[in-house]
Amino acid sequence: MAANICSTKRIFIFLSLVQIWLLMLPTVSAEARYATDELSVSHQYAYRLITRQMVTDPVHRFSDNVKPISFREISLLSPSSQNRQGEINSDGILFNPAKELSIHNTRSSKENAKVYSNFGERFDGQQLTAFSAYGNFYLNKYFVASHETRVDIDKTTNQLSLYKFRLKTGFNRYTLSYAKESLVLGPGHFSNLLLSNNVEPENITMLKIEDPYKLPYLGYLRLYLWHIAYDDKKRVNQDPNLLGFRLTIKPNKYFEGSLTRTSYFGGTNNDTVGGIGDIVKLITAADENAKTTINTDQLAAMDLSFYIPSLDKYSPFKGAKIYTERMWNDVKAIWQEEDKADGVLFKLLGTSFLHGIYLTTGKLDLHIEYVKTTNSIYAHSSFGRDGLTDNGYIIGHFIGRDAKAYLSELYYEFTPKIHGLVQAGYLVRGLNLVKQQHSIQYGAGANYFHSRQLQLGFNVNYITSDRTDTDDSEVVYNFVDQSDEEIQGVVKATYFLQ
Repeated sequence: MAANICSTKRIFIFLSLVQIWLLMLPTVSAEARYATDELSVSHQYAYRLITRQMVTDPVHRFSDNVKPISFREISLLSPSSQNRQGEINSDGILFNPAKELSIHNTRSSKENAKVYSNFGERFDGQQLTAFSAYGNFYLNKYFVASHETRVDIDKTTNQLSLYKFRLKTGFNRYTLSYAKESLVLGPGHFSNLLLSNNVEPENITMLKIEDPYKLPYLGYLRLYLWHIAYDDKKRVNQDPNLLGFRLTIKPNKYFEGSLTRTSYFGGTNNDTVGGIGDIVKLITAADENAKTTINTDQLAAMDLSFYIPSLDKYSPFKGAKIYTERMWNDVKAIWQEEDKADGVLFKLLGTSFLHGIYLTTGKLDLHIEYVKTTNSIYAHSSFGRDGLTDNGYIIGHFIGRDAKAYLSELYYEFTPKIHGLVQAGYLVRGLNLVKQQHSIQYGAGANYFHSRQLQLGFNVNYITSDRTDTDDSEVVYNFVDQSDEEIQGVVKATYFLQ
């Protein structure tokens, strides 16, 4: 039986009971909602504006390093932003079955290609067309539900699905949600080491502090707790899980630091995890590699972000963000069964890192990142050739294990309606192998904001490699002396009805 902390049925029952209790609470004057919908990670330009504002005018109570971000949280950044017709400053019923309609077409010069950092998108043949509709429903200021219904069409499939959804309740500073969504952790622009937009939306149960506590000397504190149930039938150990928590501290508006801990566990080859004791063992990794039914792969990460505004006094840029993320894929600890004989109190192992800088003039955005991963990251004996993946995609950084990359992007707003971007990257995989793969990636794109309702965009990427990987596993390399090249393109149109 697949390891799981709580079933979908239990989650629905729990949320229903919480909502019944919230409905019994007295309604006072109209106030800001405690539970608001969240800005989908796919809204890239909206998140670009959020980061740009944090750099030019930092806000102490706000964090831009976990996505998606709720509209309640966005209101902390700018009280007048993203009001969205009562989604924040109201406590009544609001029914929006269709707020956004979108269509996108993805093409590749290769059959059955993978498109990285694009929510796990893959397709049969050489193209995929997807139609989607997004809407939400507010019952009161304590509860919101949303959906994104989508139709995918490729060479062999016409599929209608509930691509994303969210059931969310909130009170005071806290929110509890059950959603099918993408969870992105860390400050990286192109991808992140621990959890990224490289995988498709999955079922997530999350408790978080949306309105942070202010602590003496430490500043504002946020806490995130989550459980992800991966729906992956293509691997040997099917349907694994991920349990995690993240603590964020902001002593002032110019600096943010976060610590994150996750446990990737379970699947059809393991027994059911139940009880507080088993959950504690998952978090502490007490039985990691001890060949028990709750064997797990532990990951830990730390990221730091520095916001530097007012650079226009000394340079053409208005502000900058300098950030770093470090991740460890193993630990030696005295409380772990496998390490008790070593006598080591505590030691982090397998360091991967990401360093980046973001500069903006208000119209021009420049991102530069360097990332390097260890040979052991995303791989574990309990998960074999599948590693830490979801439906064939690494759950973290798209470059994978034993790799390094230099990535850059220049985005410019020629006019309020016409924006363009160029990207360039150099990537090396198999750093510890005799035969390595060297890839160069170029990209270009544009966005056209026809009106407040209609947005159009396209991106084209050219990828060339000196060697081809003949192994279909994301954590096993087998490079042969045959060059490879691919062209990928995406065209998208979005219409906002409200």
